Amino acid sequence: MSNPKLFISYNHSSFDHEEFVLRLATQLRENGVDVVLDKWSLVKFGETENFTTKNISDPEINKIVIISDKLYAKKADNLEENDSQIISKELYESQNKDKFALILTEKNKKGKPFVPAFYQSDVFIDLSEPDYYAENFDRLIRWIYDKPLYIKPEIGVKPKWLEVENGISLGTYNTYKKALEAVKNHKSTAEGRIDEYLSLFAENLERFRITNVEGEMDEAVSENIESFKPFRDEYVQFLTAIAAYQPYKDYVIRLHRFIEQIISYTKPSEHITEHRQYDLDNFMFIAHELFLYTLAVLLKFERFDQTAFLLHEKFFIAGKSRFGQDEMIGFDKIHQHIDSLENLSQRLDTGQIAPRADLIRKRSRGIGLDFRYLMQADFTVFIKAELVYHPYYSQWYPETLTFLDNFHGAFEIYARAKSKEYFDKLKPILGIEFPADLSKLIYAYEEENRQLPRGLKRQTPTRLLGYKNLAAIS
Repeated sequence: MSNPKLFISYNHSSFDHEEFVLRLATQLRENGVDVVLDKWSLVKFGETENFTTKNISDPEINKIVIISDKLYAKKADNLEENDSQIISKELYESQNKDKFALILTEKNKKGKPFVPAFYQSDVFIDLSEPDYYAENFDRLIRWIYDKPLYIKPEIGVKPKWLEVENGISLGTYNTYKKALEAVKNHKSTAEGRIDEYLSLFAENLERFRITNVEGEMDEAVSENIESFKPFRDEYVQFLTAIAAYQPYKDYVIRLHRFIEQIISYTKPSEHITEHRQYDLDNFMFIAHELFLYTLAVLLKFERFDQTAFLLHEKFFIAGKSRFGQDEMIGFDKIHQHIDSLENLSQRLDTGQIAPRADLIRKRSRGIGLDFRYLMQADFTVFIKAELVYHPYYSQWYPETLTFLDNFHGAFEIYARAKSKEYFDKLKPILGIEFPADLSKLIYAYEEENRQLPRGLKRQTPTRLLGYKNLAAIS
């Protein structure tokens, strides 16, 4: 559309008021509005006669703004004191009311704005409060361009969890929405809402325990994992909101405790005495996937301190001691081999080189988080584990790197770490102080004394880390 043409009617009440009007008119012109203002249109002194009447009656004027303060309202209601800059009742009533908007700039002691008695239009825009000026200016722009403030959204699709054939639901939707709303609006209840959602999620994950299987167990595992996807998506959206808005600094502790609860499902339960092969495979996949997404989101939003915390603090798994194992485990134990997915791939002859990695990649589509962020997280965990357990091989298998075929540079966070300032923010994740602290590990790979795990294309951590350029620019 062509630039809308707008006339401003106001009173020369004071120097400050005139300056306000001039700033507003300038701001409108900067937003594509052809403003007609007396200060720009009246060249000679005394040319004010019929100026308002002429412009209001001009068919090219699309919109008319009345900037009302105490003196304007008084003059408009008193014909004897009316002047050529003020719109009279008769002039107002001679026009289409949809052309008018009233800008409020002054209120009385009771907070009531000064409005001409004749004004009957529906559009009132309050620019008297500095805290809400930007928001209400946007409303004014929308009105000028005939763009509604509230746009009816496109109709969505039926919730995915309703499509789950076996009817398993975590029952977290309401707590998820409440937590999301509290986080995005920085409400004082955000911390409690986060706890409520994560606790309910972890508690109700028990509903996904595989029981009473009819048919092949590997297929049951695959179907169970697929039925969990809507809730994985829900968690990722929730986590994205936390990482973006960061309502309070200790939320990472809640995430750590949540991951502990999820990991506990991958261990034999105290109240279940018999275990079949593949019984826990779905939980192993779910725990690994949730952990990977947690790190991927945190790294995307550059929450490096929180990422470092999750890779440094061990996880308490209650009940492990009765099996003669340590109750505190490191992050590397979250990745466990899942036999059922490989067995299913072989039995169905899918030809997949890495069935689990392929499943992770396919499940990443449509979530709003590019797969490269998962690979970046996977690689970061792997390097961290390599540094912790060097010279021995770590237990973390970065299988998503199977799909690095078209990736030819360093991952984003390491490419940005060419800046020393950025590197200093990043280094706590790997637990190093200087790039040289990586030299022994890098040398082992460069000399081919060490290689990425089996099944991966020949890749060099040197390149993926951007090692030669780390902290190169001060």
